[in-house]
Order: sequence, then C-alpha cells, then structure tokens
Amino acid sequence: MPEHAGGRATLAVLGAGPKGLAIAAKHAALARAGRDVPDLLLIDGAGIAANWSGDAGYTDGRQRLSTPPEKDVGFPYAHAWGEYSERVNHEVSRWSWQSYLVHHDGFADWVDRGRPRPTHRQWSQYLRWVASRIPVEPILAVVDGIDLAGGRWRLTARTPAGVRLDLDCDGLVVTGRTRQDALAHAGPVEVCVIGNGETAGSITTALLDVLPEGSTIELVSETGTLYTRGESFIENRFYSDPALGWRHLAERHRREFLKRTDRGVFSVQVEDVLNQAEAVRTVAGRVVRLEPVENKVIVEVDYEQERERIAFDWVVVAVGFDPMWFSQLLGARARAALADTAGGRATGDGAAAGRLPSRASLERVIGHDLAVEGLHPRLHLPVLAGVAQGPGFPNLSCLGLLADRVLGAYTAPPAGAGAPAVGETAVPGHGR
Repeated sequence: MPEHAGGRATLAVLGAGPKGLAIAAKHAALARAGRDVPDLLLIDGAGIAANWSGDAGYTDGRQRLSTPPEKDVGFPYAHAWGEYSERVNHEVSRWSWQSYLVHHDGFADWVDRGRPRPTHRQWSQYLRWVASRIPVEPILAVVDGIDLAGGRWRLTARTPAGVRLDLDCDGLVVTGRTRQDALAHAGPVEVCVIGNGETAGSITTALLDVLPEGSTIELVSETGTLYTRGESFIENRFYSDPALGWRHLAERHRREFLKRTDRGVFSVQVEDVLNQAEAVRTVAGRVVRLEPVENKVIVEVDYEQERERIAFDWVVVAVGFDPMWFSQLLGARARAALADTAGGRATGDGAAAGRLPSRASLERVIGHDLAVEGLHPRLHLPVLAGVAQGPGFPNLSCLGLLADRVLGAYTAPPAGAGAPAVGETAVPGHGR
C-alpha cells in the first residue's frame, strides 16, 4: 500500500455521485469496524449528487431511475472483508435505501405503492442523506489537470470562487462527467435523437415532457428497433456478482452481453413511455454527417448503402458518455506513464507508439481493483471496467462491490490480523 510522508495513503475520487458516495460509505464503515483506511478526498465542482438533482446538467430530475433503488450504496453487501464483513455490512446498511425511507417515515408507503423506482431528483436526495449521515463533505472544485509528481498524482483544480488548488494523492478514482445545454423554441419542432441505449431513451422521454405540442422526435439507430433490457436472473447475477463466471467468458461474448443488456437497450420503464408516444418514430441507419443549413441541421443517414438527408430543428447526439473524458486532463508525465503501461500491455507496442491506448485496449487491462494494471500510482477507472471485471461496475448495479474492490487496494487489517481476499465471496443479486 503506497504511503506518503504522513504515513497514510490518500485516495481521491473525482465526482461525488453514486460511485463516490459508495466509496465514502464503505470507507466510513471500514473505519468503524477497526480497519486502517486511507485518507479520502471527494472532489466535485457542484457538490453531492448534483448531476442527479435536475439542477446541474445530467438530468431534469424527473426521469425514473433505471436501476432498482435497492441497489444502493452498499449493494450487494458482499462478504468481502473476511471476519469483519458482518460488521462492515451492518454499518453500511444503516445508509441503505430502505433505511433512508424509514428515516423519513416513507417505507410503508413505498412498499404499498409497489416499490416504484425513484426519480433522479429523489435519488439525489437519498445520496445527500447518505453523505450527511457518514458524514462526508466534498471539496467543491473542478479538476482541470492530472499529472504525476514525486510518485503521486498531482491534481490541479479551481473552486467556484476562482481559487487554484493543488491536490496530491496516492490513488485516483475517475467517475463520470456530464453537461446539459438549454433548449428553447417558440413552436413545434422536429428533433433527431441519435442512439439506441438508455441515454437516448431517457433524453427522448424528457423531451416529450417539454417540447411544444405538435413536435416530433425521430430516434435514429443502426437497427431501427428499440430493444428492451433483459431482466432474467442469469443476466442480473453478472451485474451483481461478476465473480460467478464473468471472466470465464470469452471477451467477444462479454462485449456481446454488454451490448444486449446495457449499452444498446432501453429500460422497461422507458420503453413503456415510448410505446405510448405517438410523436416518436424510429429510423434505421447510421448517421454519417451533420450539416448546419440556415436554421436547420441536415442529418445524413446511411442504411444498407442507401443514404437519406433529413432536416431537423434540433439534433441530440445520445450515444452515451465518453468514459475517456479524463484523458483530456492528463499532463505529459501522466500520458506517457499510461501509454507505456496500458498501451504496452494491451498492444505490445504502446511505449513505441507513445500515444494513449484506445478505449478497447484500456478496457482489457483493468484489474481486480478496477485500476490500470501495472500503473503506479493507481488509476481506478470503474467506467471502463465492464469488459474485464463485470458489467455492473460502469453503472449503478453493484456500487458496494465497486467500493470493496477499490478500497481493498489501500485498506490494511488491524494489527495481528490477516487480510482477507477482497471479493472471494459475494451475495447473488436479484435484479439490476
């Protein structure tokens, strides 16, 4: 375990959303159970769960969560810490979704209504409650630079007041980053949404609520068909407990699984809305060009070598978030280290090429701790861990297990006790 001059490692997490809160919750539970934990820094420019509230960019806050809320900051409450697991899970369970509802006298109402999935805004309120109970406060700052200095990560950041910060850490966890642009129009509009996954579906359902009457939405995807996410036990268990055979699958089969169950499908909730929306239709094809013409955007769609040009008022590219967004912040030393380590391991010539590895190459070298194998200090990339480690890590399907994997790299047992192997045993899940 790396240590700095103060004797204890520092772990920094970019983002104070669900993944950051899950790590903070497990960190607090481990400390209460007597484990030696690293110092923890949560860094977010807008605060706890801001992107889920409807006020900061990820969502309008009114969309329904596509993941069951029981998959909260501790799920799946795996037996990951040997003899300390029961104590750790007990501590984290105090901050579960059900505990939140009980605290606010809403548990019975939620059960009697059929356990509905909360809106994004309600989910953000739950996460803020978790933060208040741990308690944890993020550093309010936007990180605009990541580099290496003295064997540690050096983060440069800017606070809302414009104050510059330099933050050093021994391990870095990168979560997601999003933005939203305002849309406004006086009359009916024709909108094109490009994509066939949950992002495209959620954006389309949100547009249905805000577009003027008479507007239309065309969903452009390569297949022209809206596929619904599978919810069988066999599928769900890989999301909750990837230790049960995920890495025994060939890489091509793991990628196909992700395509069929996560990246290219809509949730049942979104599908139900779209099925009733007369203003929505689908278009088969791949968008090959966008061209602004006066007050319109011309979308050129290719399908089976036949091309069509369609004019729209708005175009929304909803093919998903860029998990490689952090690469734009890397300084020269950090880029070289990542290229030499990940590029060389993935392709055999990364060091000679001297450039960052591709997304597919980087996905192949994510280790058990969700960090790039062979890179020190550690760089944890759960958003890229789906292929190598399990489909639930990039999303909200196994937040507790994500925290186990990350913190297991830094957390030492009490004096005289042996360290258990993190992730040896897990509790199978019952829904994603």
